[in-house]
Amino acid sequence: MNNRTVTVPMPVERIVSSSRLDSTRTLVQLGAQDKIVGCSYPAPSRSWSPIRYAAPELEDLPDPGSYNDINVELMASLEPDVIFVVTTVNADEIQEKTQVPTIALTSAGDFWVVDMLRIIGAVTGNDEKARDLIAYSKEKVDEIAKITSEIPAEDKPVVYCCGGGWASGDIICKCDGKQPLIEWAGGLNAAESTSSIVVSKEQVIKWNPDVILVHAGNSADIETILSDPALQTINAVKNGRVYFIQIASSGAGVLGAQLAEVGYLAKLFYPDKFEDLDVEKRGNEINEHLYGVDGLYTILAEARGFYRWD
Repeated sequence: MNNRTVTVPMPVERIVSSSRLDSTRTLVQLGAQDKIVGCSYPAPSRSWSPIRYAAPELEDLPDPGSYNDINVELMASLEPDVIFVVTTVNADEIQEKTQVPTIALTSAGDFWVVDMLRIIGAVTGNDEKARDLIAYSKEKVDEIAKITSEIPAEDKPVVYCCGGGWASGDIICKCDGKQPLIEWAGGLNAAESTSSIVVSKEQVIKWNPDVILVHAGNSADIETILSDPALQTINAVKNGRVYFIQIASSGAGVLGAQLAEVGYLAKLFYPDKFEDLDVEKRGNEINEHLYGVDGLYTILAEARGFYRWD
């Protein structure tokens, strides 16, 4: 990633994981957390992160930072064989200062984090495990997509994802952009932007979504939308189809939270077609396969106020 070539002497036994929480999650998924000597760790304020349950021992490790707060001296002092950082920092500069191979990683825009899994898998000697996770993830999405792909476009719900919990302004106007998992679940994204933007209520009314998803909101956000006098003509508001969702942030990551939510959204969009789908059981199975811990989806659903079926 970042169009760089990095030579990493093998074997790798000591890793500094500073690519936000992404590289740390991936190392845990690959069963390589024992190689981590320093890493970012989800803050106590995060209500759900698989790392806290799958690898709680990482909390005691030194944190060298992730963005503008990277501590290069601490990185070097940990004597790693390789360093993982985000693509927004100067990896070449860190590599020069530490004299340690430094790889820049990102999961942005990649539903299966294929590149990250392949790179970290190769560096840690877990190529086969990485390939298995990529195949497993695609299989789980295909289980849903083979049903939703047969639905004509005119019968698919228009879905708008907005950002709950914003510091100021109307929640409904904080557009979280085009979300790939909405399409995998058989929905049509109302927004075309691939990044978070601010839109007007008039624009949301013009889109007239059939379903509104509130990302990482609090308990009052749905009621705020449903009771807004300006939004009463919107299909989602008229039919009470406003739900919470957790997209890839807040330490949740792409694999796990989003992968399980494809089934969650599919049943919200098409309750009749997915009547027999046990969303919670499926979500727990997916997360256990990825992180080795049972009940992670249940914890996420409770923490984020997901819709629950009886």
